[in-house]
Amino acid sequence: MSASIKYAYLKGHTWLYRRHYPKDVALVVGQSVFKQSLKTGDPATARVRAAELNAIFERTVGQARSVSEGFQSDAKSANLELPWAATIARCHHHPEVVRQNWTAC
Repeated sequence: MSASIKYAYLKGHTWLYRRHYPKDVALVVGQSVFKQSLKTGDPATARVRAAELNAIFERTVGQARSVSEGFQSDAKSANLELPWAATIARCHHHPEVVRQNWTAC
C-alpha cells in the first residue's frame, strides 16, 4: 500500500507537492498552482517536507490576501475610478474580441 500525503503525489520515484491557490490569491501571486519537488522517494521524508511546504503555502496565501485587502481598501478610500474595469468585465467572456480589437468590447 502506498503512503498518502495531503497535497503530495508520487511521480516515478519522486514525491511532488502541488496545491492550487485560491482565485483571489492567484491574481496577486501571478500563478494558479504552487508545485515543487520534494526531492525524495521516501514517504517519511516527503511527509515532513510536504508539511514545511504547506506552512509556506499558507503563509503566502495570508500575505497575498493582506496585500490584496490593502489595495482594495486604498482604492475605496481614495474613491478611485477604474475605467478599464468595466471593459474587462464586458470582455471577460469574449477573449477573441479582445485579441482582435480591445475597443470592440
